[in-house]
Amino acid sequence: MAGFGLTDCESELTLNMKVWVSQLLGFLEALNVGPSVLVGNSFGGALSLAATLRQPEAVLSLVLMGTPAGQFEQTSALSEGAAFEPSLEGMRAILERFPYDTSIVTESMVRERYEMSLRHSGRTALRALMPQSNEEGPRLVRGMPADKLATIDKPALLLHGREDSVIPMEVAVSAARNLPNSELHIFGECGHWVQLERPKAFVGLISEFLSRHGF
Repeated sequence: MAGFGLTDCESELTLNMKVWVSQLLGFLEALNVGPSVLVGNSFGGALSLAATLRQPEAVLSLVLMGTPAGQFEQTSALSEGAAFEPSLEGMRAILERFPYDTSIVTESMVRERYEMSLRHSGRTALRALMPQSNEEGPRLVRGMPADKLATIDKPALLLHGREDSVIPMEVAVSAARNLPNSELHIFGECGHWVQLERPKAFVGLISEFLSRHGF
């Protein structure tokens, strides 16, 4: 994604969902892979939903993990991520908010993500993701609304950790109710990183789901 990781972008480019959706769809077109299964964690899931809404013929199916959707109060874990100032200690503190079992947060993971954060010290992309509000009271995260979700009829598998402190489990339950061709699996003693915390079950559920739908 432009503005994250090793992907730079022009300084005058205003980063927002439209830019990232165009980037994703352009990437798929450049690869010439045809209709694809999109697998997205957290904002990657929200991006997958937005891309499907914009160009449904480019998408076969969706796998969404810890994905924000609908409207909900910004969690403290999200707030702390938005306020991050680069340091190894600060990066560890943020990363330990993601999994249920913090032992999966290794020194190498902390250092790698800290060094990556230095590439984008202005955090322009991160700030573009966070809810903005001039009103008193809690900030609200506004994902894809229910009426838009209801128009997405692609097979969708939602995976979510019961102890997710970043995106509450109730968000996934609500999204599953509104996506007409969806199913939801909740993992107990699991946080925001289903793919890292339950890797075997993650792969098994996706494989079975895609096979069942003929992909």
